[in-house]
Amino acid sequence: MQQRSIKTKLLLIEDEEKIRKILKIYLKNENFDIIEAEDGQMGLRMFLSLKPEIVVVDLGLPDIDGKEVVKNIREVSEVPIIVCSVRDDDREIIAALNYGADDYVTKPFNPEVLLARINGNLRRVVVNNQNTTKEFLINGPIKIDLLKHEVLIKDRAIFFSPKQYNLLKHLLVNKGKVLTHREILAEIWGRAYLNEHQYLRVQIGNIREKLKECLGKIEMIHTEPGIGYRMDIIDDENEIKSTKIVTKKSSTNSTKEITSEAQ
Repeated sequence: MQQRSIKTKLLLIEDEEKIRKILKIYLKNENFDIIEAEDGQMGLRMFLSLKPEIVVVDLGLPDIDGKEVVKNIREVSEVPIIVCSVRDDDREIIAALNYGADDYVTKPFNPEVLLARINGNLRRVVVNNQNTTKEFLINGPIKIDLLKHEVLIKDRAIFFSPKQYNLLKHLLVNKGKVLTHREILAEIWGRAYLNEHQYLRVQIGNIREKLKECLGKIEMIHTEPGIGYRMDIIDDENEIKSTKIVTKKSSTNSTKEITSEAQ
C-alpha cells in the first residue's frame, strides 16, 4: 500500500482506550497524525481548536450520543466523518448518515477496511474540490459535460433523460459516499417525494442498464440494503475502488479485527 507523503490530521473520538491505542498505532504507520478524544464534548472542542481533515467517531460515547457529535460538526464543516459503532441496526446507520456522517463501519472491523474508507473519503474531497472549478464531472469512463448537459461514457455520447441526468450527476458529485434513499429523493424529486422509493429504484435501474450496455459487467452503482446507494470511485477505466458498507464478516487475511468491549 502506498503511503501518503504528507501527514493527514485525523480526529478519533472513541471512549474505549484499547481501540484508540490499536488505531493510533495502525494509522500512524500510514502517516496520519492522530488526535484522540475519549468523549463527545472533548471531541467537539478538539475539532474546533485543531481543525482535523477527517473525523472517526463512535456512537456509544459516555457523555453524548455520537450522532450529536456528527450533527454539531456538520453544522460548521464539510470535513469527512466516519462512524465506527457496534450498533448495526439499519435505523441507526440511516440516522447517522442523515445527521451528516459520510460513512459507517460496524464493529468488529478490520483496520484495513477502516483505512480504505478513510482514504476513499479523503480522495472524494480532493476530487470534489477539483470539480468545483471545472466544466466536467469525471469518474473513470463516465464524463459529464456540465455546460452541455451531456453524458459521455468511454467518450461516446449516451442519452439520459433529465431525471436520469440529474440523478447520475448527484451520484458522481458524491461518489464514494453512501447516499440514503430520502437524501436522493429530496435532492432529485423534492421533499414531497421522500417516501416514493419506487421512483428511485426505477431510475437507478435505468441508469444501470445504460452503464451495462457500455461497460459490460463493471458495476459502479451499489445498493446498500435498507439504506440507499453508493457509486464507486474510479481513478481510471481499469481500476474500481469499491467500499461496501457491510463489514460484519470476519476478514480472511492476517490482520485482526478490532472488537468493542461494550457489545
